[in-house]
Amino acid sequence: MKAVLHLSDAPDPGVGFFELGMDSLTAIEVSRRVEKGLGVKLDASVLFDYPTVSALAAHLADTAPARGQRTALSLRRGTSP
Repeated sequence: MKAVLHLSDAPDPGVGFFELGMDSLTAIEVSRRVEKGLGVKLDASVLFDYPTVSALAAHLADTAPARGQRTALSLRRGTSP
């Protein structure tokens, strides 16, 4: 987030991504970095559905596969892996 949005400090977890200057192109870049970092596949709308660091982190924690599980993960609002 910090690198993509060229922020000097880590963002406040409760501030909206788009309030921080994110647009649709940077949303794609953030999604790709999260996917690569976590090894998951994110739904295209995930940053719109969970528009803060806190909301996204909670969603990822709730939907992440059990440690060591090697299945693909589609993160969609209201579904479980």
